[in-house]
Amino acid sequence: MNLRSEDVKHEFVNCHLRLGDLRQPTINDDAWSSTIPGAECFRETLTSLLADWGTGLDLTLYEEALEYLIAAKESVPVFGQSGHLADQSMRLISPESSFKLTSMSQNADSFFIHARKLLRHTPLTVIHWANITLNQVTLTTIHR
Repeated sequence: MNLRSEDVKHEFVNCHLRLGDLRQPTINDDAWSSTIPGAECFRETLTSLLADWGTGLDLTLYEEALEYLIAAKESVPVFGQSGHLADQSMRLISPESSFKLTSMSQNADSFFIHARKLLRHTPLTVIHWANITLNQVTLTTIHR
């Protein structure tokens, strides 16, 4: 038995933007290196997902879709002065590059600095970073 009314009495809206706006974020790719193997595939797949789903969803949804379509989640060795320290799980686009998604509205510079430090301790050469906010996607290639 369904004892609820047939009509929806209230709507819950948690985003002030329309779906069309969420599906057409501004893309800032001034610091993007498209010549790195896998970079353009990553960019095209991510922008296709955003055009279909829009921005504002939980990042794990985009990460899982990208992992399924173009990447593999693997353990990457992290080295220090004394040798192998640990393995870090990362999503790899190629043997030399990984990707990271964030949704920071501020302090993105801090992430960039820490990601470069991490790269210096791994065999990877780049991290393709996409910072996704409601109305803007910033694509950055972080080099070792």
